[in-house]
Amino acid sequence: MPPTFTFDEASHVYRAEGAIVPGVTRILEHAGMVNLSMVCEDILERKTLVGKIVHAATHYDDEGQLDWSSLEKDALPYVLAWKEFKKDSGFTPSVCELQLVAELNGMPYGMQVDRCGYLGYQDVVIDMKTGPFHWRHEVQLAAYMAGAPLNNLSSPLARYFSRKGYIVELRADRTYRLRGPFCSKELLMVFSSCLHVTHFKLKRGSELPEVPQ
Repeated sequence: MPPTFTFDEASHVYRAEGAIVPGVTRILEHAGMVNLSMVCEDILERKTLVGKIVHAATHYDDEGQLDWSSLEKDALPYVLAWKEFKKDSGFTPSVCELQLVAELNGMPYGMQVDRCGYLGYQDVVIDMKTGPFHWRHEVQLAAYMAGAPLNNLSSPLARYFSRKGYIVELRADRTYRLRGPFCSKELLMVFSSCLHVTHFKLKRGSELPEVPQ
């Protein structure tokens, strides 16, 4: 059973049993895998905003509740790309934007999984991106695959190796690129190492960095 938690949207901080729990993106930053210092702040804020709008819009579309007339122009091509992906692949979502606190090797971490569902008869976890692919996204996906509930499996390893992970790049020209499947032991080991580093630093007073989730 995942621990009870709270999430502060403004600060992107998870808390479980009163303690701060690091989110996946911040875990990767703590371990040196994310560096946004070279990106112009205005550009970063705009891309982050568009990404949030796209995630919300695709969520509503998957539930058949999207008001297309309210969709921002910059977000429209990405949402259309998502629809094209679903049509081409036959992907069936079962859970959208799943937010929870999971554990790996006794260490908690917060996360929000874009999609759990099925490609054919295969259980899959899908992470959608509105920016260019980076190899760290594979590590991020591994965290989701180990943490998201699956068939009452209590072991993160069992969940991880019982499913496949995919990354869907949504593009501004209304196309997409499907990457994966990802399911290697190495990716989960890398995330576990990042998680160890983060908890080690937090125990010694290091603060969580301000990284968009």
